[in-house]
Amino acid sequence: MKKLLLSLALLVGLAFPASATEVSVCSPVVDPVQVGAVLYDCDPTLTLDFNFATDRSLQGRRGPTLTYSGGNNGTYFDSAGVLQTSGTNEARFTHDPATGASLGLLIEEARTNLLLQSEDFSTTWVDSAVTPVGISTNTTVAPDGNTTADTLTDDSAVNFEGLEQAITVANNSTPWTATVYIKKDSDETRFSELQIKLTGGTLQRVNVSLNTSTGAILERASTGTTVVSVQDAGDYWRLRVTVDNNSTGNVTLEVFLFPAAGNTLG
Repeated sequence: MKKLLLSLALLVGLAFPASATEVSVCSPVVDPVQVGAVLYDCDPTLTLDFNFATDRSLQGRRGPTLTYSGGNNGTYFDSAGVLQTSGTNEARFTHDPATGASLGLLIEEARTNLLLQSEDFSTTWVDSAVTPVGISTNTTVAPDGNTTADTLTDDSAVNFEGLEQAITVANNSTPWTATVYIKKDSDETRFSELQIKLTGGTLQRVNVSLNTSTGAILERASTGTTVVSVQDAGDYWRLRVTVDNNSTGNVTLEVFLFPAAGNTLG
């Protein structure tokens, strides 16, 4: 479930000395993408030149204009760090959400969000503990710029309070990934946690705690093949965990969210 960012620059843009006694001369060429800009053609044998990060276009500086086809609802970050959703057959030129730097053309494999009501924790999700977690809907601005982010509150000094959702999956070796955006703050007295667990055969799971102030993460418990990561997404941390199924009879995937899984990172 890895992203591939393409940012190719195949054309040298300046004249340069080839040796102490020889200089390679580059011919000026009008840039077909950036109006008024001039490129320097140092390699007449070059047939393709695409700089997706700079041009943010499928039109090459040399070569044909590319055609992109794909479904809608793919996400990417614009230059302001706002999460956007693409239309059908719309190429996505994404940016670093923390700095606004252009990262180029975003290419991903097809994927489906299997969690129901993944934007609204007040329905479908169920309490994972005896004492229910507090849920306040639409309390703050979400990564997509809309006021749709929910707040989960754990007010118990005894039990973990959180939410969970279970789905049925195939008994195979597919890797499963869960992603959540967690709002940054300066509170280091409690640490949020994301868990995914595969059950029914030989248990596979991963539990990851997050420091919402620094972005530090800790893989608190894991069984099987797992991958964890955190991305600085501007006002949020994007926490991502992956665990592989193992073809032993696991047909239930459970996702857990805990706003305060402990008062230490670990």
